[in-house]
Amino acid sequence: MPDRLEAPVWVSELPCPGVDLYDGIVCAPTSAGFDIDHLGTVLPDPSRGERQWDIADTVLLLYTSGTTGIPKGVPWTSRELASQMRYYRSDEISSEFCLFPHLALVAVAMGRRVVLPDLATVQPARLDVAALYQQLAGSSSDYLFASPLVWHRLITYTDQHHLPAPALRRVATAGSAIGARLVERMQDRLAPAEVVVPHASTEALMPITLIGADEHVYRSKLGTWTGKGTPLGRPAADMDVAVVEPQLEGPYFDVALDGLPADRTGEIVVSGARVSTTYFHRDDISIRRAWCGTCVV
Repeated sequence: MPDRLEAPVWVSELPCPGVDLYDGIVCAPTSAGFDIDHLGTVLPDPSRGERQWDIADTVLLLYTSGTTGIPKGVPWTSRELASQMRYYRSDEISSEFCLFPHLALVAVAMGRRVVLPDLATVQPARLDVAALYQQLAGSSSDYLFASPLVWHRLITYTDQHHLPAPALRRVATAGSAIGARLVERMQDRLAPAEVVVPHASTEALMPITLIGADEHVYRSKLGTWTGKGTPLGRPAADMDVAVVEPQLEGPYFDVALDGLPADRTGEIVVSGARVSTTYFHRDDISIRRAWCGTCVV
């Protein structure tokens, strides 16, 4: 797939791979061999006839393994990233510890200081949790988004070694399977950090919905533990969410007109400025608004 991207910039680790695919290769430094002279920024230069970036220009291509279908690439454009920047720019977070390097894109664009750890983060179960704690504690970061398994392992590690919690202002975790007990544990062990649970998907940038820890725990005890599903919070700005008939066709919907009444079974659908509109070089399939399978209002 990389040779089909026709990307103006290629970002890689030092040393750069031996394949020179494009002009303007940019190498991102690792902890070993950092050399600021190897870094560069490629921006449009109107004086040389280069056009300005368009809202539909692809900024990043995210690969999805295809758990709900076939493997495919999801292009993120300036439109989706601009919406995410509008959402997050208003908060007080000024520095971020990024376990997912692609999430650093918006953070850097907003002017946040971003720390990319010297860790292999692809497999949470094999993450070096001792190195994670050491680097996080020394990073002076305000914010960390991590998977539920990483939070479980990190909190367990601090408990076992009687270590203080990293001094974070806000922590976030995601996934519809997250349980209230882990959220409660995060609140207790990571205090005074604010705990939030945003939701997203490969095709829809974070957040689609957002719920705070207190409400998540309350609504879990009220509904989840009696079989009524997982609380996801409320739709975030620039996003529309509705439960509709599974047979509803077309890429758009009206929340007021198409949404089902309470106690009706249907499909949760999402639309908005952070939802990607196409798959990479896959004209045979289109992105439906579907977020999950069969759900109840």
